[in-house]
Amino acid sequence: MATTQQIITELYNTHFVENYARKFCGEADMVNYEDIVQELYLLICEKEEAVTKAYKKGGINAVRRYASGLITRQLRSTRSSTYRKYTLHVYTEIPAG
Repeated sequence: MATTQQIITELYNTHFVENYARKFCGEADMVNYEDIVQELYLLICEKEEAVTKAYKKGGINAVRRYASGLITRQLRSTRSSTYRKYTLHVYTEIPAG
């Protein structure tokens, strides 16, 4: 049985969080992309019990499914802490003139 630290290290080494989060980030969000990814890792680390439970049920693939759901909710829901903190939407510039 892998420890939570080993499970999260596996997610980190495969760049799963970074790659999955990139799908949701618009051009304007790329300014804060590294901060967003750090915030997502922090949230995953805080869910230690859920991560361990997912791993026991289905290995690293189950953890990836759990993490992808968490990331989706954080980056799509206007009520999530990550969305509110980084205001994830694409800005359109108004031409000067």
